[in-house]
Formats: sequence, C-alpha cells, structure tokens
Amino acid sequence: MIPNASLHELPENHQLKFTIDMKANPGEFWLIQIGSILMLAPFALTFLWGWIVIDIDMLEGLIWLLILQIPMIVVHEAIHGFVYKLATDRKVVYKFHGFAASASVPGTYFYLPHYLKVGLAPAVVLNLLFLILTLVSSGSWQLVWYLMLAIHFASCVGDFYVTLRVMRLPKDSLVEDYGIGMRIYVRQ
Repeated sequence: MIPNASLHELPENHQLKFTIDMKANPGEFWLIQIGSILMLAPFALTFLWGWIVIDIDMLEGLIWLLILQIPMIVVHEAIHGFVYKLATDRKVVYKFHGFAASASVPGTYFYLPHYLKVGLAPAVVLNLLFLILTLVSSGSWQLVWYLMLAIHFASCVGDFYVTLRVMRLPKDSLVEDYGIGMRIYVRQ
C-alpha cells in the first residue's frame, strides 16, 4: 500500500472547493456526453476516408464487438479499483448508475496525485492494449480492436474531464469519490 496517499478523515484545514456530480448537475452530464461523441470523430474519419472498410464478412467481428462491451466496462472499473486499493485498505464499491458504471471508496480522501492515477489508469492501460491489438491483428479482428479502442477512448471522457478540472489544484488537495461524483477539498 502506498503510504500517505489517502486519509480516512478530512483534515480540519481542508475545505470544500467544488463538487463534480453527473446526476446533480445536468450541464456537466451533457457536456460529457457531447465530449464523448466528439472524441469519436477522429475514429469515424478513418471510415469516411476509406482507411478502414466494413464488409459483410466482418459481421461476426461486429457481433464480437457487442459481446465485448460489458467485459470492457467491468475491466475499466476494476482497474480504477485496483489503483484505489494501492492507497487504502477500505473496500472499493462498484455500482451501475443507469448511465455510467463507477468504482469508488466513499468516505476516503485521496491526495490529488494518487487520485489522478486512479482516474487515468484505465485510459492508459486499455487504450494501449486496444491499440496494440489493432496493430497486430488483421481482418475482422482488427476492426473489432479498432472499434474497441474508439469506444473505450470516447468512454474515458468523464475521467479526462475530471482530470482537467483538478490537475491544476495543489498536490495536497483531497478528493472523495462517491461513485456518481466527487468532492474536491483544498487546504485553507
């Protein structure tokens, strides 16, 4: 376990700076949905320019693409959970909120450097994996891995959004993630 990466109690010298909550703030929710669609645009260009062609022989690959979506979500959240566990002995809570899955450790306050690792780990690990699989595959499996890369990259937009919102805060800032949102505390 990484020492001093999390706390079980909020220090008195930290106060709430802001909250990011997809359910309580419809504006943030829709910003992330639009961002996700925009992040798919570069991947769509490869089809429009003819770099990748879909034909009837690739139908089986598209079926595999659909089948692999749930395991991709589970692994994404498990990676968040694994990185959380590097800094706490508390239980990671996994939930599905109707529009998003989450991994969190409510009641635990993570210092910003560790929280950024938690947030970006699935993007780094899975996007790199899907990119490598795309490059070493051919035919319908190359299409499957390419589309997995596109879908996963776009689905990381919430993690990217949170990272952009908090990355300029002082390193001793604390983040409490409660699943559908997080509270960010800064030293006063």
